[in-house]
Amino acid sequence: MRRLTTIIVTAAVVAAGLTGCGATAAAAPDAGVQAACQDNGNDLVPSRSEVLRRARSWLAHVDPGADPINYHGEYVPYSQNSCHSNSYGSYRQDCSGFLAMAWGMGGQGNAWYTGNLRPAHSSGRTVSITQSQLAPGDALLLHIEDSNPNNDHAALFVAWVSTGALVYEQTGAVDRTRTAVWSQAKVNSYTPIRYAKLANDVVSGQAGRLNIVADDGALSWYQHTGWSSGTPSWESAFTAGAGFQNFDKLVAADRTLFGVRPNGDMQWYRYDTDQGFAAASGALVGTGWNSFKFVISAGAGVIYGVSWTGTLYWYRYRGTPGAGGSWAPNSGKVIGAGWHTFRSITASNGVLYPVGHDGSLRWYRYLTPDDGAGVGWAGGSGAAIGSGWVEGTCNYQTVLAAGNGRIYAADQAGILRWWHHTDPTNGSASWAPVAPCGNTVGSGWL
Repeated sequence: MRRLTTIIVTAAVVAAGLTGCGATAAAAPDAGVQAACQDNGNDLVPSRSEVLRRARSWLAHVDPGADPINYHGEYVPYSQNSCHSNSYGSYRQDCSGFLAMAWGMGGQGNAWYTGNLRPAHSSGRTVSITQSQLAPGDALLLHIEDSNPNNDHAALFVAWVSTGALVYEQTGAVDRTRTAVWSQAKVNSYTPIRYAKLANDVVSGQAGRLNIVADDGALSWYQHTGWSSGTPSWESAFTAGAGFQNFDKLVAADRTLFGVRPNGDMQWYRYDTDQGFAAASGALVGTGWNSFKFVISAGAGVIYGVSWTGTLYWYRYRGTPGAGGSWAPNSGKVIGAGWHTFRSITASNGVLYPVGHDGSLRWYRYLTPDDGAGVGWAGGSGAAIGSGWVEGTCNYQTVLAAGNGRIYAADQAGILRWWHHTDPTNGSASWAPVAPCGNTVGSGWL
C-alpha cells in the first residue's frame, strides 16, 4: 500500500495557514504541539455518507435552540496549536484540520491548511466545482493572498436551505465545531471544491440487488445473479433516477429505497423495471431521522436506527405511501444500546454485522425481526467472526450484507469482493472457501 509523503510547509506558510478559520490573530503554533498530530496513513476513499458521519464526530450537542440538526458528537474546542484524536484519526483543531478529518486525508494531521486545500495546490486531492454542483460532503473555501490570514476559512457543505447553505465548520468565532447557516451572499464569496477521492455511495437491496449513487446524483441499478454462489455473473445494469446525491443516507430493500435528507425527512421510492418509479415515489414517510448516526436496512421494510448515543431502534415500513402504507406497530422500539461505537453496520433480516474501527467484524441476531415484539438476542451475539474488514491487507472501504450470510466488501480501488458467512443463525466464525480477500465479482464500485 502506498504511503503518503509528509507535506513539508515552510514556517511562514504554516503561520499564515494556521491563523485563519475566522479566529482572532494568534502567534505561530508551537512546533512541539504540532508534532502531536499523528500520521493518518493513506488518503481514504470515503462516500458522502461516511464524510458526514466523520464530520459529525466533532459536533457536540451544545446549541439545542440554534442548531438545525441534533447531533451528539464530541466537543472539540477550536485551536490552531493542538490536535484532536478519535477513531477517525488525529487532526489539527481548526477549519482545515476539520475538513481534512472529514475527508479522511492522509499524512500528518497538521499538514493541511486553506492554502494547500486549493485545487491548484492540493496535488490532485481537491477539484473545483460549480456552486450548482455542491452536494453533502463538498466544501466551501476562502483563501486570500494578503497579509491577514484570518480572512481564510473552509467549511463542509451539508445542504441548501431557504436562506442559504447549511454547513459544518470549526471556527474561532465560537471556539468549537458547529452547525451554521450561511447567507447566499457569504456562500457567493467562497470557492466550491470537492474531495477528488470521494467515492460513490453503494447501497445494498439484499439478494444481489445493488445500487450506486454517482457524484452527479445519478442512480444506477444492478442485479448480481451470482450473489448466492459468489460468481461474477450480472444482469444488464441500468441508470434511473437523479438527485440522489442530496440525501444524507440512502438504504434499500429490493427495489424500494428510503432516503434521509440532512433535515431528517425520510422519503420513499420504488422502482419497477417495466413501469419506472411508482407514483408515490418521493413521498414523505418520516421526520427526525437526522438524529441517527446509522440507518440500516435489513430487507422487507425493516430498518434499524442507531442514535449518536448508541441506542438501537427497530422500525418496519409496510406498503405504499398514500395506499395504506404505514409504519408497523412497535416501530421505534428500543432493542439495544452501545451501537454508536462501530465504524459501520450492515444487516439482513435479524442478522446484523457491525464493523469496528479496529477492522473486526461482529455478529448479532435479533430474535423477533419481523414484528419487533421483543428485545431478545440470540446467544453469542456480539461474537467476533473476522478481522481486517477496514483497510488492512484487503483495503476494504465498504461492507454490505446481501442476505443468508453473503457479504460484499468493496476495496479502495473499487474492486467488489464476495464472502459467505456459513453460520448466520448461530454466529460461529465459519466461512466458505474464497479467494484471498474474497471472490472478485466486479470492479468500478467506488
